[in-house]
Amino acid sequence: MKKNGFTIVEMILYMGFLSAFLLILTGILSSSLQLQTESEATTAVQQDGRFILAKLSYDIANADTLITPSGAGQTTNSLVFTIAPTTYTYAFSNGNLTRQDAFGTNSVNSVNTSVTNFSVTRREGVNTKPTLSILLTVQSKAQKISGTETQTFKTTIGLR
Repeated sequence: MKKNGFTIVEMILYMGFLSAFLLILTGILSSSLQLQTESEATTAVQQDGRFILAKLSYDIANADTLITPSGAGQTTNSLVFTIAPTTYTYAFSNGNLTRQDAFGTNSVNSVNTSVTNFSVTRREGVNTKPTLSILLTVQSKAQKISGTETQTFKTTIGLR
């Protein structure tokens, strides 16, 4: 006599194979998501650091007058200069680097990162044009297994 259906042993084997397959797939998916989060954290820090330095380079190169830091060797956590007739202020505030001008105050870093250090040191420039050494630390808000992604950017920019 021919039976239609499955025996209990076949069902148990099927459920065992299905469970093992799902466990393996869950592990792969979890690892993939963790790798994506770490990659996004690293990318966000690098992009924000490059963007901030590019923005500072552009603005400083076009500056007419440097107000703060005022003297050679002075280090501050803000930068004030004019591009006639507007005064621009870069300041470190509550984990953000802000840029204030005639239109208001805007954060320069993205929502995915925070700025943990911003310092500007005035150096003597060539032909009395000042040069600025800028130190900037950008930290990701996304957590990696090894901790947060943090990168320090350092550059020197001169007024033209």
